[in-house]
Amino acid sequence: MGGLRVNFKNLIIFSLFICLGASLFINVFFCMQTLDLRNEIEKQKDQINNLTSQIDSLNDQIDDLMHTRNFTFELPHHFGFLRMELTFRISEGNLSITAKLNQTQCGFVLVFDRNGDGAITIHDEGWLLYGSSKYLPAYVTNITSGEYGFPMCLPFSSSFHYSTEDENEITFHISFPLDTLGLQNDLAYVSAEGVLGRGVLFHFNLEV
Repeated sequence: MGGLRVNFKNLIIFSLFICLGASLFINVFFCMQTLDLRNEIEKQKDQINNLTSQIDSLNDQIDDLMHTRNFTFELPHHFGFLRMELTFRISEGNLSITAKLNQTQCGFVLVFDRNGDGAITIHDEGWLLYGSSKYLPAYVTNITSGEYGFPMCLPFSSSFHYSTEDENEITFHISFPLDTLGLQNDLAYVSAEGVLGRGVLFHFNLEV
């Protein structure tokens, strides 16, 4: 009988070890599963963040396309052809214009239909912009011939544009508050000093 009790006691101890081992195995198993699940959740979060970033980037690109227009014009010039690469953009209540010209020694003429009569005339005051952040008021005297005029005085300092120059080109960086311009349409006229004949009359196709 004594031997039977010892065996029974050993059996209980053995069973307890088995239960403890099984419990430990189950805990380790679930712990590993939890870690795997956490890692998978972190991966999913990273993917979601990456997709969110891509969506934001696409929205920015769509917004840029909706509010930006690009134009390229070539005009006969005293030194061959003048190439104008223009970018018009409306952002945060400003009309921003980048004008890249392949001549460094010429002013850039910019006139809007500011009185909203659907034409560029002498009544629409514009600007003759120089590379030294200076300007003169300018106006188109005859849109048929494309002639422009400006007062015979020293240029004024400009608070709405500056320029950068490379070896063979100048870029004007221009920004006007829309409420200051008071534009009623998107009609514009561009030209430059040294252009032979008229400039370019066009719509820049942005809601003003």
